Amino acid sequence: MRKLKISNGDTARLNAFNLKSIWKKRVSARKVVSVLLLILSIGAFSQSKNKYVYFEFGEYNNAKTSRFVS
Repeated sequence: MRKLKISNGDTARLNAFNLKSIWKKRVSARKVVSVLLLILSIGAFSQSKNKYVYFEFGEYNNAKTSRFVS
């Protein structure tokens, strides 16, 4: 098996390509994280709404929201 000869210019090009792909991956990871945070914040908001409903209606909504109240 022959070794591939790579000149300095080619390695620089390869490194730049790797950096670009890593940056793209990092950006996509950031997007995923931001979407997850958005979903989590919406979930927390709905939970706080349910607590408010629970305190507002007491016995009526007891079965539904008992899991939110520790």
